Amino acid sequence: FPDDDARGTTYWDWKIQPLLGADGEVEALLFTLLDVTARYRTHLELGKAGVAILSDGGAIMDVNGRLTAMLGRSRGELRGEAWLTLIHPADREAAAGAPDDAHRAASRTADRKVRLANHGDPCHALVTLTCVHNNAGEPDYYVLHASDRNAEVRAQEQRERFFDLSVDLLCIADFEGRFTDMNAAWERTLGFSRQELMSCPPFHFVHPDDRASTLEELDRLVCDAGATLSFINRYRTRDGDYRWLMWNAVGHPELREFYGVARDVTEIKRFEDELLAHRQHLEALVRERTDALVATETRTRNLLAQGPAVVYACRPGGDYGATYVSPNVLEVLGIEPERFTERSSFWADNVHPADSPRIFAGLAGLLERDAHVHEYRFRRADGEYRWMRDELRVLRDDTGAPVEIVGYWIDITERRAQEEALRQARDAAEEANQAKSDFLSRMSHELRTPMNAILGFGELLGLDQRRLSEIQREGLGHIMDAGRHLLTLIDGVLQLAKIDAGKEDLSVEAVALAEVVARCRALIRPIADRRQVSIAADIDPDLFVLADQVRLKQVLVNLLSNAIKYNNPDGHVRVRGCLTALDRVRLSVEDDGLGIPARELPRLFEPFYRVNVNTPVEGSGIGLSICRRLVELMGGTIGVESELGRGSLFWIDLPRAHSQGLPTAPREGGVEMGRSEAAPGTLRVLYVEDNPANRRLMQLLFQEHLGLPLTTAVTGEEGLELARAAPPDLILLDLDLPGIDGFEVARALADDPRLASIPVVVVSAHGMNEHIERARAAGFADYLVKPINIPRLTEIVRYHLARAR
Repeated sequence: FPDDDARGTTYWDWKIQPLLGADGEVEALLFTLLDVTARYRTHLELGKAGVAILSDGGAIMDVNGRLTAMLGRSRGELRGEAWLTLIHPADREAAAGAPDDAHRAASRTADRKVRLANHGDPCHALVTLTCVHNNAGEPDYYVLHASDRNAEVRAQEQRERFFDLSVDLLCIADFEGRFTDMNAAWERTLGFSRQELMSCPPFHFVHPDDRASTLEELDRLVCDAGATLSFINRYRTRDGDYRWLMWNAVGHPELREFYGVARDVTEIKRFEDELLAHRQHLEALVRERTDALVATETRTRNLLAQGPAVVYACRPGGDYGATYVSPNVLEVLGIEPERFTERSSFWADNVHPADSPRIFAGLAGLLERDAHVHEYRFRRADGEYRWMRDELRVLRDDTGAPVEIVGYWIDITERRAQEEALRQARDAAEEANQAKSDFLSRMSHELRTPMNAILGFGELLGLDQRRLSEIQREGLGHIMDAGRHLLTLIDGVLQLAKIDAGKEDLSVEAVALAEVVARCRALIRPIADRRQVSIAADIDPDLFVLADQVRLKQVLVNLLSNAIKYNNPDGHVRVRGCLTALDRVRLSVEDDGLGIPARELPRLFEPFYRVNVNTPVEGSGIGLSICRRLVELMGGTIGVESELGRGSLFWIDLPRAHSQGLPTAPREGGVEMGRSEAAPGTLRVLYVEDNPANRRLMQLLFQEHLGLPLTTAVTGEEGLELARAAPPDLILLDLDLPGIDGFEVARALADDPRLASIPVVVVSAHGMNEHIERARAAGFADYLVKPINIPRLTEIVRYHLARAR
């Protein structure tokens, strides 16, 4: 036992020997006291562990040098202190129960892994406390051994850091499935803390559907020692999802634990599922496409066998020998398909000889354009030639080299026959239209020529009313009225015929409706005043329509004229314009005159139809028909509402124009040449005309009205002779002349340098636009349509003579 004095601790070995008497009783005790301090210290210092001797109360009685080195404190500082001062404050609570544990333990020892209360870096140690009992079985003193485990702790920490760095989920578990250790990857992957994962029952986080299979794998690990098993299951995450984990695990039955490595393969599993679904989808598509291809092949085979088109393939050059021809060629041409492939030139030999050069010339450039279409005649098996339409295309390989030509033939014999019949019908229609046009031209000329003499002489007589008696003036008035009425009838018939023949030219533009109505009111007002009929208009000045201004004016004048003629004295006519719901403009002319019977309304716009009303008003029955045709040509409609005895309302619907177009001057017949000039005095005028009455009329006009001499010629040749003999200042020229016509005369004049500058004015009964346009193109100075308007003639003659002067 130790004995402390001023020199330190001395260790004594006490031996007590009883001395017995003769009677065997103890008579005395022999005490032998041996100082064993040196020997004890030798044993104390020789150990590698730090050693401390503790009293039964836990006070430090002595320590060896190793322990002082571990603690960084001297033996004198440690003596007498409580043994827990050797332990780091954070670990003292865990170490405090060690003496009691050692006292009660059968081995009389207790271990604690703690940190020592040293100065500097923490010193990790395994502290073993041994309890030495006295004879009474009570603690006599304690021996404390402290083994340095810093290297072990550092190795453990390095192992744990490496353990936690792994992206895989590493763990140790017992054979019941409880985790005993795991790395940080579990927390990162599942979202649960290690404590939560290690404190829950086995399989708590495993998907219910995977628990049975996981338990089977665990049983295999227990039974098959050292074997590495692989399996996959799902683990629940904190947010309620499941992650797929792929396991590699090995069991150690002697330790009753297994080591496992799990990898999160959720994304791989998802990709595999998507890949599987995609593969299944592709397989379904392949099956579907296969079925479709089979169906298509069946349909194609049926089409090739029964369809009207013969499909073929041939070589891309030479005689273009066929390599394949569909079976239906037998139905189309009566030729077996093998005939085409047996002899390379079979196709070329049966093309019609007249078509062959053209066909092969067309094929020569096929390789540059890759596709070609041609039509030719091909000989059937019975010798008949049939028209075939051949559409073909070049097929090329990856290098662009031509490999084959594919195409198809269609028998178009019936179509060609129909096209020929259609062409002949079109030619016949064009001839009929031309004949109609020629008839209109002749009619215009033949009707206007006598009218020129009738109205011309009548107008000439009317210039000097003093020469005529009252009866003559009355008769002349009837002649002029009848002549003008006949001329209006002729113009109406010719215009109706022109519209039917498609010869009526229109210029559709934005037209201010209020402006057109105002002009028409001004034109018709004298008639209205004579019949004591008032005309009122209500038109928005911002209202525009798409129309031909001249034709719209013609239609409106006709409607206003009828409203006045068939009205009562002191009657009223109202003109209105408004927008309709369909963005169109309605122009209406309403009167309170005689009205029209309901039974007459359906036929009112028919050509030459006159309403059977008891009125002396003259009419041809074509005015409203022309109105309807003109309105329809302008994209509009015309209609009427009427009640007998209460008046009529005629309306026109035309497309609305949203903006005003450029102003267009009203077109007049003939070629406009400019202002009238003062009479130039005595100059020479030549008039070439084959009709004696018209020549005489023109002579009288020049003599009586213009005061100018006039030279006349009957033929174009005579006119040229007179012009060359004495070049005139102005030539008036008819177009229809015996011998050379007016156009040839104009060319001859233009070719003569002495005569080329003389203005030539056409005076013709041809009033159709094509004649006027042709004259304009030929270089004529002006164009007058018979019957001659004397004021207009006077204006033109004076103008050109003034320029000549």
